[in-house]
Amino acid sequence: MLVELTKHIKLIRPEALAVYPYSNSIYIDDEVAAIIDAGAGGRAYGEIDCASVAMVLLSHYHFDHYNGVSFFPNARKMMGTEELVTFQNEAAYTKARGYDRWPELMGTSRQEEMARLWQYPDDIPTRPDFGDIRIDEAFQDGQVIEIGTTKVQVIHTPGHTSGHYAFYFPHEEILFSGDYDASGMGPWYGDAGADIDDIINSVEKLISFQPRILVGSHRRPLSS
Repeated sequence: MLVELTKHIKLIRPEALAVYPYSNSIYIDDEVAAIIDAGAGGRAYGEIDCASVAMVLLSHYHFDHYNGVSFFPNARKMMGTEELVTFQNEAAYTKARGYDRWPELMGTSRQEEMARLWQYPDDIPTRPDFGDIRIDEAFQDGQVIEIGTTKVQVIHTPGHTSGHYAFYFPHEEILFSGDYDASGMGPWYGDAGADIDDIINSVEKLISFQPRILVGSHRRPLSS
């Protein structure tokens, strides 16, 4: 489902609920087309011209945010410097996710447990494991990326993961907060790089922007 927030900024919601293995995407439809996060599913992306998307910006390395990058074959992939290694090194990915401790803590193999818990829909083209995705460029806190006439500021918001980023559109006063969602689930998932103090500081940082529209990864947008 395509939801127009402004002329150039649109929310792409999954056809199903925006919960794992899906997440919301932001679509910037300007002189240059770009996507923020790629987990809305193939049916949702059927509403846009995927081949024209020139950039995919990833908020962090969790599967429900990157599983659809293959839908955008001509896009440069970008993410924060802090988590580049999770797409470059399988051992680093496994440690960051805590998968190396799965048998010890869960008493079974991760593959067996995930197969038991999840039947992945057919518009999710990959499965949750080391992605081995080529990241073309890294961004860092405070950087402003120009997407046609649209400007987006990247905001380092660690805590959920060490390299989680939110995205703020200053002219439109729209904040995409990623997994800092207005949800009872909260952003604490226990990754190796997760940190409660960082979460608190990141939430306070996001509040300070006082956005007109708040969009999270798994809920409908909220407006002031």
